Amino acid sequence: MSNYTIDQFSKITGFSKFSLRTWENRYGFLKPKRTPTKIRLYSDEHLIKGLNSNYLLQNGYKISRVASLSKKEIIAEVEKIGITKSAKNKELYYITKLIKSAINFDTDLFNTTFNLGLENFSVIEFYQTVILPTFNKIGVLWLTERINPAQEHFLSEHVKQKLYSKINDQMQDKYKDTWLLFLPEYELHDMGLIIAKLILCNLGYNVIYLGSNVPLTAIEKIPELKKIDKVLYFKIANIKKDMLTKMIKQIELAFKDSSIYLSTRYYGEEISRVSNTNIIYHFKDFFKILDESVEG
Repeated sequence: MSNYTIDQFSKITGFSKFSLRTWENRYGFLKPKRTPTKIRLYSDEHLIKGLNSNYLLQNGYKISRVASLSKKEIIAEVEKIGITKSAKNKELYYITKLIKSAINFDTDLFNTTFNLGLENFSVIEFYQTVILPTFNKIGVLWLTERINPAQEHFLSEHVKQKLYSKINDQMQDKYKDTWLLFLPEYELHDMGLIIAKLILCNLGYNVIYLGSNVPLTAIEKIPELKKIDKVLYFKIANIKKDMLTKMIKQIELAFKDSSIYLSTRYYGEEISRVSNTNIIYHFKDFFKILDESVEG
């Protein structure tokens, strides 16, 4: 069972630390264990109760009422609201269930939640508004230790399976452009790359997908064997600027006749000034690039 500090618990549930302390003192709400040095430690059970409680608060419930409810009663109230048209912040409903499925290794709950989500969102919308925030909350993207690694892998692998299934349903070639997608060495979290593949396949592009942790020496010969119109890779893990610059230059040299796109949160503006690589900060930037490609 995982334990969360008040700072971690606040970031995941969306409750401020001030509110958590106040509600604990006033209502005995989400009362955590304490270490011998009085540090609050919240459990997985607290986490699910907190997320469900937040959904109720965002849908008009008062904290005094929520605090008086048992765990089962809170779940019953959440299900009563569900994802009806009048419900607010429906994304949190799905996020809570996905996190619960990971914590309990509950495949049935995951499948039910994911399938229901796709009935109410497009795949891309569901990824942007539910899947990505879920991973941000449990720390998958930034390699934190807020949750058991096995639980992280359970969720990420199940999501990948769903995305691959959607990709296989949409494989078609309409355009001449060929995209090369990969993650360089030491990049292991390929969720963003997979969703990029899904988008491109949905639009009918030809995609060469190499996956994660690909040595640059392994891709340098590709242009000799296949015409590559566009290259997309991600750099999420920590890296020094000089190492990133060296990698960018190496990829640009290998793909001199290709348009190159890098999704990263590091040194973007500085890189843009000294290289021919296009920096992508958000998926909306990626969609803009695709719109321009179709128009062109």
